[in-house]
Amino acid sequence: MAALSPHLVRLRRLTTAVDVGAGNGALIPLLWGKGFSKVIGIEPSPAAIAAAPDTVRPHILETVFSASVLAGVSPSLVCSFMTLEHLPDPKTFIDTTYDVLEEKGIVAVVVHNWQGFINRLLKLRSPIIDIEHLQLFCPLAIETLLKEAGFVNISINSVKNTYPLRYWLKLMPLPGTAKKTLGEWLKKTGMERRFFSMNVGNILVVAQKAKQGR
Repeated sequence: MAALSPHLVRLRRLTTAVDVGAGNGALIPLLWGKGFSKVIGIEPSPAAIAAAPDTVRPHILETVFSASVLAGVSPSLVCSFMTLEHLPDPKTFIDTTYDVLEEKGIVAVVVHNWQGFINRLLKLRSPIIDIEHLQLFCPLAIETLLKEAGFVNISINSVKNTYPLRYWLKLMPLPGTAKKTLGEWLKKTGMERRFFSMNVGNILVVAQKAKQGR
């Protein structure tokens, strides 16, 4: 949210915000805190929704994103973090987002950047090489996708990820014995729960709807 907040000044008003791939709804309270009058989460996984807090769960729709889901609603913000890689047709998602947004509304997506330093260094051992990732993006690819849909004022910025050290260890391409030994040391010292921020090649892309229609 810290990376997205400066872009919210582009909006004419804070009406409805939509979080596509909402998971357990962690982003929803943060969007409320920014002043949006309504926040809608869209998440196809019932297990993820079940993990949401009681105050958040009613605001998450168990479905996939489509124009019909938002019938009668013209959001000022649609965001989708770490979701586009899992879609078989990201172009349809971006085109639909443009259509449902109100004029001057913005879309914000976070995707893995396969051209990022760590991903280029690790190559096929990078965590982004995953059977669940149907797409891989780079800045030029996501910018082209947004431009073809009609979006303007496109900004692309690197973002840091913050996770406990035990999670970072899972992603490290180490031999099993070395990973186990290091994991035991982190647990013994209590360091496994310490949070650490690192730029691992993810990018935040924000773009604005120029006008109604295309």
